[in-house]
Amino acid sequence: MPSVAAQVDTSSRPLFGGSIVADLPAAWKDVSDFRQVPDNQEVFVSPDSDPQREASLIVEVLQRVDKDDLDQAVRFHFESIAHDNDAEESHVGRTWSFNDTQRPILLSGTQLVKKFGKDSEPAKQVKIWVALWRIEDKNVDLVMSVNVAGTEAEDQERGEDEVGRIFERAARSLSIVDYGLFA
Repeated sequence: MPSVAAQVDTSSRPLFGGSIVADLPAAWKDVSDFRQVPDNQEVFVSPDSDPQREASLIVEVLQRVDKDDLDQAVRFHFESIAHDNDAEESHVGRTWSFNDTQRPILLSGTQLVKKFGKDSEPAKQVKIWVALWRIEDKNVDLVMSVNVAGTEAEDQERGEDEVGRIFERAARSLSIVDYGLFA
């Protein structure tokens, strides 16, 4: 069975019709090829054959949240994801940024989530990373989120490490090519 860790080859992928580009794992599948995706989102999933190990990456164009402090804004988006996931618990591990003012503020945390809201199954811990780019003059928050769940503690830690590296690579490489996307 392939693991997320096996998919480290990346390529520059166009998002939103090429208005944004980012380095993503070449093997990750564009969800819009097989499922409806909202116009304000780009969604990619790892090709892992075990649905419990599947990782996903979502880039969303959202209205700017009313939080001037970027740390509070990225936490707001993390909690919004927790709400959308019907998470039983959510914990922020840390927030940080790259040493470049044009880069996003980043967050990593965990959420306790039931897969697809199935009450018959126990909730599983999901590791989530969030990156926030604030497009001030367009009143937009560009949000990238990546998540991975695991079952075995050792496998989960290995997968989280690899997916964390994938997240940081995507966040470092993300480039807005056409600001007309936010018009």
